[in-house]
Amino acid sequence: MRMKNKIPKTATAIGVFFVLFSPAQAQIIRADDILGKWVTADNSMEVTIYKSIYFYYGKITAVNGEQRDVNNPDASLKDRSLLNLVVLQDVKYDRREESWSNGTLYEPRDGKTYRCQISFFSSNKQKLKVRIFMPFSIKGRIQSWTKAN
Repeated sequence: MRMKNKIPKTATAIGVFFVLFSPAQAQIIRADDILGKWVTADNSMEVTIYKSIYFYYGKITAVNGEQRDVNNPDASLKDRSLLNLVVLQDVKYDRREESWSNGTLYEPRDGKTYRCQISFFSSNKQKLKVRIFMPFSIKGRIQSWTKAN
């Protein structure tokens, strides 16, 4: 005896709709989505993010304005070029949080290094939310980096 499929067509259509258009489907973020060139919020630098084994790094690949690390507290480093300086270090992707964290970001603007967390502002992956954790601050500071063309 052969049994017929008793699932109504409308139920099947609804199921297909939710699979195709669910928020989880629309917001898939992969660890390597962060790779590439990003322009900082104040347009002063372009940072190229790259991967080395499990960690992500970022180096300055273009500078508008001051070309030297003049705000570095170490006097011997004040004259070094900002071009090709690695400013983002040891950042690792956290799949559960859909963000990159546990690394540091060096800020040439003030010569300090901060812990940071990076995520996307939206699912179109064109803007990074770079959260800098400042000592003795609960919220820290947020920058927006835009994907370079």
